[in-house]
Amino acid sequence: MQRKPTVRYLSKNMKHDYSCMLGEVVVLAIKNDNEKIKEFIPEIESYIYKRNCEISRKWQLYFCFWILLSFALIGIFIYNSNWLTTNIDTSDSGYKKDVLFSAFGALGATLSILLKSGTVCYDCEAGKMLNFLEVVSKLFASVICSFIIITLYEIDLIFTTLKSIENQAACIIIMCIIAGFSERLVPSIMSKFVIKNIKED
Repeated sequence: MQRKPTVRYLSKNMKHDYSCMLGEVVVLAIKNDNEKIKEFIPEIESYIYKRNCEISRKWQLYFCFWILLSFALIGIFIYNSNWLTTNIDTSDSGYKKDVLFSAFGALGATLSILLKSGTVCYDCEAGKMLNFLEVVSKLFASVICSFIIITLYEIDLIFTTLKSIENQAACIIIMCIIAGFSERLVPSIMSKFVIKNIKED
């Protein structure tokens, strides 16, 4: 149990607590108290399991927020960049709106990941890189989905009745955020590393 790969990702305090728990088992073994050992071992396994889930969630949320911040900064840069709008052959206002509304798709994906983070437990032994790729794939899928929604809306294939509403921009923002939840349809590259689906009480 001391050599479990998860242990290397624990914080200093967590490693100390885990070592103390294992030390308690050693003491019980010296005393030949096998009954208490059988009761204590599941508690230690539960402790390391919960830390495993927490570490993976922390990584995914950390990556998610930083990528979302990057999208926001890029969106703001493109929206305010005169060079891009003068050098790209496209409608000035339309191009800026597409970029901005697509960023709301990433926001929707972030909300989706936050909502389901407490119900799915990935194994942190998969490593940071796989967790990073998982988040990137979902956020980019949500941005693409938002862009498709915007394009279909602009060519009057969907939600044509919304064009008569005064606050069209607010409606499109809501649509893009909802489109961000499509990240749940993207096959998970970490599906083989799911430890357990946790049901909320």
